[in-house]
Amino acid sequence: MAVAIATTPGAAAALFSTTTPALVVVAAHRDAGVDAGRTLKALTARFGGRGGGRPDLAQGGGTEADTATLTTAARELLSGD
Repeated sequence: MAVAIATTPGAAAALFSTTTPALVVVAAHRDAGVDAGRTLKALTARFGGRGGGRPDLAQGGGTEADTATLTTAARELLSGD
């Protein structure tokens, strides 16, 4: 699903499972100005877990935060705030 969203020029997406520890997928179109791998590393640095990937697609798991907290953090990272 994240890859499908990120096929749109300028788009980026972060998806999370609703379980804890959460699974995370980050995807970004090459024109989005977002590095999916760096975004995932920032999330796992803040909330624990492991993962990795490329600038266009990254995945990980083991994050110890609820979905709302992860979503807020991902929005900040993806928007550059």
